[in-house]
Amino acid sequence: MDHLMVMPHVDTRNTKGITMKDKTTFKAFRISLNVMLSQETCGYLVVLMYAGSIFEQASESISLKLSPNKQTIVVGVIQLLGSIVASCIVEQTGRKWLLAGTSLATGLSMLALGAWFYITSLNIWLPGWLPVLAMCLCIFADAAGYQPVPYVITSELFTFQHRGMVTSFVSSVDALSDFLQTKAYDPLLKLLGIHWVFIMFSIVCFLGTFYTVMWVPETKDKTVEEIYAILEDSRKKEKRKGMTDLRKEMQDLECGKEMSRL
Repeated sequence: MDHLMVMPHVDTRNTKGITMKDKTTFKAFRISLNVMLSQETCGYLVVLMYAGSIFEQASESISLKLSPNKQTIVVGVIQLLGSIVASCIVEQTGRKWLLAGTSLATGLSMLALGAWFYITSLNIWLPGWLPVLAMCLCIFADAAGYQPVPYVITSELFTFQHRGMVTSFVSSVDALSDFLQTKAYDPLLKLLGIHWVFIMFSIVCFLGTFYTVMWVPETKDKTVEEIYAILEDSRKKEKRKGMTDLRKEMQDLECGKEMSRL
């Protein structure tokens, strides 16, 4: 009996669809990369590195003396609480607004830390619980959304054909940014001072919030096709706006020529 070899069926329509969506896929890639870079350069690692010093300075005014082991436990508990909150509310708030809210909270806490260090450097007394509260808010907000949500968005922005490649590339960029951030921290600390370093990180967080609100689509309960349709619409609107602005400039130029002739 002859054995027939059955060739696997290749869905050419799916391949054609991916080709037609290349520009939209690249836009999704840019969004994924930007939110991940914002997450990795928000200064979260610096806060964890500086947690011991903040606890020490707080102990001078509020008698909060914690051993390094207890400090680690406190930070871990805050991260755990943030993760629990994130898992409970992410389906209600959606990815976009949870990311925007936690990045804003992280930026405010970074700004508060920078302001506290700056004001105390002027020999003005401020209560030591302020930086502790700001640090705890930063750690909580990061664990509650700013750290995990970009990974969720990245996984939901792409089909399985692109997901592995994009995730690998973005993870590599994240690791590189972590390395550069760690290496640049000491030179920036000596050059600018700790207060300006935290203020700089707060600006990164605020820019991330603005970018999320303006350009990151909501991916909750949406298929990749629906998300790409949203990205396509926004891209077409931007293109139409650009054409409208160009026509307006041409009309203004023509009017200027007519006026010069008169």
